[in-house]
Amino acid sequence: TADSLTVNGDAEVTGTVNPSGDTASGDAAAVGFTSAEGLILTGQGSTSDITLKNDADAVVFSVPTGTDDILFPDGAKVIFGAGSDFSINHDASDGNLLTLAANPLEIHQAGTNSALQIYRDTGDGTLLQFFAGGSGLTERGSILTDTNLIALNANKDFKIRVNNGEAAADFLADGAAKLYFDASEKLATTSTGINV
Repeated sequence: TADSLTVNGDAEVTGTVNPSGDTASGDAAAVGFTSAEGLILTGQGSTSDITLKNDADAVVFSVPTGTDDILFPDGAKVIFGAGSDFSINHDASDGNLLTLAANPLEIHQAGTNSALQIYRDTGDGTLLQFFAGGSGLTERGSILTDTNLIALNANKDFKIRVNNGEAAADFLADGAAKLYFDASEKLATTSTGINV
């Protein structure tokens, strides 16, 4: 029941070690437990506060000193699914999202006021491209940007729908541009002018 125990060399324990108190800021290397947080690991190093290594003494991941980040080495993967169906990694040059060929990669957003945004931070160039599936990949459309332009491109027709599918505008390949009011066509271009 001593307040502290110092062991020189390895300490072998038969059974379990059950911490019963929290760790504290500044602990060099401590294991703790609270009923709310569960198992707690706290460390303090010049580069990392916590480092997890495998049996080859290679870093699996670390927590950089003083941060709440998790840092993975180049090439290390975060893998999901019993069959390693999906993984995220960085290979020293590119960031990769990888899913098995038989499974689609789906990106969902939830909430009536939420937005899914994908940015390109390097300036001009392609933001997004959309492809059809099948044996040959066919571009369905793209969103392009340069310094003064945002262009929406469709492989064939480009249509705008509102209110769960209600027609608002149609831009038809080699054909008319149509505008609707409450799903009723009101204006369309023709080869010689417009129809109202």
